[in-house]
Amino acid sequence: MEFARAWLAGRWGRKPSGWRRLEQELRAKGVSQEDAEKARDLLAERGSAPDEVESAAKLVAQARKRYAKLEPHAQRQRLYALLARRGYDGGVIRRALEIEEPLESGAES
Repeated sequence: MEFARAWLAGRWGRKPSGWRRLEQELRAKGVSQEDAEKARDLLAERGSAPDEVESAAKLVAQARKRYAKLEPHAQRQRLYALLARRGYDGGVIRRALEIEEPLESGAES
């Protein structure tokens, strides 16, 4: 479990990824699911684990520039797919996209 904790502590800071992807990478390194979850919980208790929604929202803010010329629906689809590939689950993705959604121009009176 110590390996998993140390690996997560280093990995989380380098490249934004969701828990599913990080867990898959740990499993590929031979770490059991139980040890991976214990390591994650330990980091969360110490305040070292990043907020997944905040992490995903930062990634959305960076990627939104690349997709600025797309229609809003297509842009949202691309951002959703990007976050899914990075291992964020659907609930986290939806919340991150809501945070980063630009105000609709039709909302003004």
